[in-house]
Amino acid sequence: MLASALIYGVFLPAALAAAVLLSSLRQREGGDRRAASASALPAAVGLGFVAGYAGISGVPKFPPVVTGEWLPFIAFAATAFALGFAFWKPPAWVQLLKSFLVLAAVQWLMLRPLMEHTWEGAAGWLWLAGTSLAGLAYVEASERIAAKTADHSLLAVAGASGALTAGTLGLSGSALLAQLMGVQAAVCGVLYLVTLKKPELNARFMALPAGAILLALVANGHFYSEFSLTGAALVMAAPLLPLIAAWKLPESVSGWKRSILLGTLGAVTPAVAALMAVQTPPDVYY
Repeated sequence: MLASALIYGVFLPAALAAAVLLSSLRQREGGDRRAASASALPAAVGLGFVAGYAGISGVPKFPPVVTGEWLPFIAFAATAFALGFAFWKPPAWVQLLKSFLVLAAVQWLMLRPLMEHTWEGAAGWLWLAGTSLAGLAYVEASERIAAKTADHSLLAVAGASGALTAGTLGLSGSALLAQLMGVQAAVCGVLYLVTLKKPELNARFMALPAGAILLALVANGHFYSEFSLTGAALVMAAPLLPLIAAWKLPESVSGWKRSILLGTLGAVTPAVAALMAVQTPPDVYY
């Protein structure tokens, strides 16, 4: 069973993501590589996660019955919006607004049961607004890392932070969420490896699907499992240290050295969240 989960939930989705990216890059060489990666990377990240979800949990019916079953639809929709941004290239404020609306829609799907049956008054809308803004901060920080580095550094950050976040979700009471977060980490990790010798990538538009998937998983972990609010905040803060470093590093630190450093820094706050989860293990594993 473990071998089957690894094959269908990790290896095949990562291979699919790599194939999507490489096929696009091979169609366009030289100066068009950044343009190709602008659309290929979000497609690879989103489709890789959808394939991993199907491999682990099967294909859910539409509309889903439980919140977690919205995850593949969220990944697909966020990928579609990211592709729209890549081809349309709207003004910055329009993209910011649309990213927020996408993330707010994600959180509405995740929090709707609580808003309808548990929370009273403005509590639900405050949670919706606050968590959506946290997701937007993650996406914006990730986009700025991609814009500053113009290479595969964001993949290193997403892969390293995602791997530790997967462990943290598992320690916090949900093996399924940990597996799904592991899918995203594996996809980003493999995409990082296959782009090591392909400089001049535009990874900016992968930030939205990656951020939407992460936000949905973290929301499920906190509101429906035992992932602490502090741990969730630390995970969502993963791109902040890499962003600061990306602006401060000298130009002599570039390429794989820069990406490894930024990826390591991206793992810092999720590592703290993991240590917190180890100290306070959950009572029940779902």
